[in-house]
Parts: sequence; C-alpha cells; structure tokens
Amino acid sequence: MTTTQSADSTARDDPGTDTLARLRKREVMLLAQAQELQARAAHLMRVRDAHQNRLARKVDAHQKIILGALVQKAGLDWVLAGSQHSHRQNDDVSDTLASHLGDISLPYDRERILAALMWLAEVSKRQPNDVVSIPNWK
Repeated sequence: MTTTQSADSTARDDPGTDTLARLRKREVMLLAQAQELQARAAHLMRVRDAHQNRLARKVDAHQKIILGALVQKAGLDWVLAGSQHSHRQNDDVSDTLASHLGDISLPYDRERILAALMWLAEVSKRQPNDVVSIPNWK
C-alpha cells in the first residue's frame, strides 16, 4: 500500500506555514522595535540625568550667590577681608540724604538678616514633619 498526499492536505499545511512565517517575521520586527525603544529610554534617562545635574548646579550657584549677598549685607563678610575684598562704598550714592538713609538701614538690615539666618538654622534642626511657623518680624 502506498501513501499519497492529496492536494487537500497540502493546501491545509500551506496556510499554517504562511502563518508561522508571518508570526516569525512579526516577532523579529517587534524585537527590533523593542531594542529601539530600550535605546531611546536609555537616551532619555541620560538626558534627564544631565538636566537634573545642570539644574542642581544652577540652584546651588544661586543659593551661594544669595547667601553671599546676605552675608555681605549683614556685614559678616569681614572674614574675607584682605586683598580679595574691600569695604568700598557705592559710587552712585553721592547724596548725603541717601548716605544717611543707608547708614540708618544697615543695622536694621543686619538684624533682620541675622534673625532670618538664625531662624533658618533652628528650622533646619527640626524633623521633616514638624510644624514650622514663620516669625512675625514687623
């Protein structure tokens, strides 16, 4: 007895083979797309990290500038005295009234700034969940 393959059985195998080939092709495309997306995600994470570092440096620089200005305004920059720092007056202030107002406001500004710095130092020692009240310095 000889077995012969009929046209029907061959026809049934062809769609299965075609489907399998299409699925393999689709799998290859999806794997390539997944690799592209992983590369893109890694790139975006590097960009995010670079932006965070840049922002942190900017914030740090601004904080140092502000703190330096507060220290100078409070008159606590005497530590920097020497060749790098001089106590020169503002050249624009030539009017005696403006100079007098500056002399009056300087101790007031120092008191306010020192009080604020002391308050910040005290607040920084507290626990993160502690309630902080802002002082009324009027």
